[in-house]
Amino acid sequence: MKQAQVWQIPLSTLTILVLAGAAAYRLAEPSYSWSDAFWMTIITLTTVGYGEVHPLSGGGRLVTVLLLLGGVFTVQLVIQRFLQLSNTGYFQRLRLHREQAMLDAICDHVIICGYGRMGREVVSCMAREDVPLLVIDQQAPRTALAIEHGFYGVTGDASLDEVLRKAGVERARSLVAVLGTDADNVYVVLSAKALAPRVQIIARAESQEAASKLRRAGANDVVSPFVAGGRVLASKALYPAAVSFMEVLAGTKYQIERIQLTTSQEEFSRLPGRSLAEIQLGAR
Repeated sequence: MKQAQVWQIPLSTLTILVLAGAAAYRLAEPSYSWSDAFWMTIITLTTVGYGEVHPLSGGGRLVTVLLLLGGVFTVQLVIQRFLQLSNTGYFQRLRLHREQAMLDAICDHVIICGYGRMGREVVSCMAREDVPLLVIDQQAPRTALAIEHGFYGVTGDASLDEVLRKAGVERARSLVAVLGTDADNVYVVLSAKALAPRVQIIARAESQEAASKLRRAGANDVVSPFVAGGRVLASKALYPAAVSFMEVLAGTKYQIERIQLTTSQEEFSRLPGRSLAEIQLGAR
């Protein structure tokens, strides 16, 4: 049932009641103008009780009583319709329809499948950029948390085609699969690649064997948290200053495009194999 049809009977009843009440006041009280008649009808139906425009005759009081009874009937009708719609799930369907309309409007977004610890970290890093983010998770509280933080959210199994379609995978810029198990991530990659062959897919893998399967399934890039974490720890232990410098660059929107050195041919021939400190870059 369409939204306009749902409230057709209550609204029609109220409109007829107002028009009939105004006409009845005009007939019962010849001294009333149309504006006076409508005014009396409105304040009677709403039980505001500002007072009579002019003293009412017996006929006018009868109209007032009928209007009050008609108003009670209309309120009862509205409450009955509201309860009926609630029991049939109308309001829930209306909310889902509005949510889907909002999801259909986004494009060039990033889909994050899984809003666990790693998924939240991915979203937190991407939130610095001006890119729409959409989270898919089977647990409704996690999806609600993502929506509360200002992101789009879809509750469901990310490996299902209908869920990915609802998230607009065909219009997405990229998809990040960070579900809890490698098997789940493989299913997500397979489904997403079948629906949107051009979407960029980055997946999480717990093992090298899973990484190989994810690539064969269609993932453009695979990241292992243990491998990546181990490399960062080793780099920090060996080259702490360089890693800190790269972290600063990665955490900002600025990039180094070019470093220009002005030096002679003789000095240039001595540069290979020397560190930045040895060539005294700051003095050049």
